[in-house]
Amino acid sequence: MMRVKRVASSGALVHELGLQGNASFENGDYDQAMRCYVEVLRKTGEPLTDQRHAAARALLNIGNIHFRRGEASKSLQAFQTALRLSKSVLTDHQKYSSGSSNGSLNYCDQTVIFLSLVADSLQNIAAVRMEQGLIKEALLINTEALRLRRQCLELTVKDGESTETDMNDDEDVDRILLEIAEVLNNMGMCSEKDGDYESSIAAFKESMQIRVSILGPMHLLVAESHINLGGCYTETANFLDALEHYNASLLIRVSELGKNHADVSDNLNLIAILYLRQDKLNDALNTCIQSIDAAKYAAHVDPLKIAIALNTMGLIFEKIGLLDSALHNYTESLKVKSLILGGKAPSVASTLHNIGNIYYHNEDYDAAMMAYTECLDIMQSSLGLDHVESVQTLSNIGATYIELKRYNHAATFLRRVINS
Repeated sequence: MMRVKRVASSGALVHELGLQGNASFENGDYDQAMRCYVEVLRKTGEPLTDQRHAAARALLNIGNIHFRRGEASKSLQAFQTALRLSKSVLTDHQKYSSGSSNGSLNYCDQTVIFLSLVADSLQNIAAVRMEQGLIKEALLINTEALRLRRQCLELTVKDGESTETDMNDDEDVDRILLEIAEVLNNMGMCSEKDGDYESSIAAFKESMQIRVSILGPMHLLVAESHINLGGCYTETANFLDALEHYNASLLIRVSELGKNHADVSDNLNLIAILYLRQDKLNDALNTCIQSIDAAKYAAHVDPLKIAIALNTMGLIFEKIGLLDSALHNYTESLKVKSLILGGKAPSVASTLHNIGNIYYHNEDYDAAMMAYTECLDIMQSSLGLDHVESVQTLSNIGATYIELKRYNHAATFLRRVINS
């Protein structure tokens, strides 16, 4: 998951603008945050190393805003520009500093800061590539980010040994270790998407081990690791292991957040899907209801979490055979998702695909075709036609054309599936 990075600069005004932008971002006021970050860019136009550093940080935050809005190409452009700037800062630092100190920071400290900025840029680019379905590219980029993080750790440990300093070095080491854990977590998600569950489980376990050692076993980041491991074990049909990790995460989240919270709703939704995979439909239905309630009665209601749970409810009703109830839940989920995410989000496409399946099973092939076609349009623009979900939709459109006895159209789409 991508994070907002704090804009840092020696200029007080630039620093204040960055803080204002960060506060607006965290409050969900992306327009105001964008204005602050753009102003940071305007005020950091001079070719000074510290100014380029601040500009790169602002670009990372601008990219995150675009990413949250589903604007993958704009976010990628911002992240790639941040990467170019951060690399130029690092190169100039290594070329001209020659081991000298600058102000209160020594050469090693500065090197770590600039290496971290490059790694941050790489991780954000990898997140976009993963969203676009370019999993192997995302994994390679994250692998490079991990190399840089480990280089930061090595430099920090050596610097601490040579200067014989105190607690601050321990804090720096812990911070870098947690950044390494984050990259490992991202690499685990890439491997999972690529179907390499052995590698993903190994990465998630290493990430969790670091997090537990520094944060303790009841931290929310440890809960995230449990969730990710649960997902891998679900996909490999190790359902007992999956449930163990999901329950461990649920325990942490309820303890830290209370039983009515969006993240608790997410957790329960995953358990409901796990039960659904095992055909434990009563357990799935009851857990899904709990998921909806956790989101509905949260202090800060997140309609999107309710929509996600409604989609799962639709899947459960579909499996039970209550197709009208399934269609109702899918339709309600679609309304909320479209309102919040816009009509071009991959999650909207997923629900449209489910709606198409219901119409197909009801032999309403014209309605199924409309849903599948709209789904494919979104997938094509957001994920590309080579994405696994796009290929599945192409296959369903081909099957629907067969039922409509439009065999030439069916052959066209099925050939696209074969060539994918």
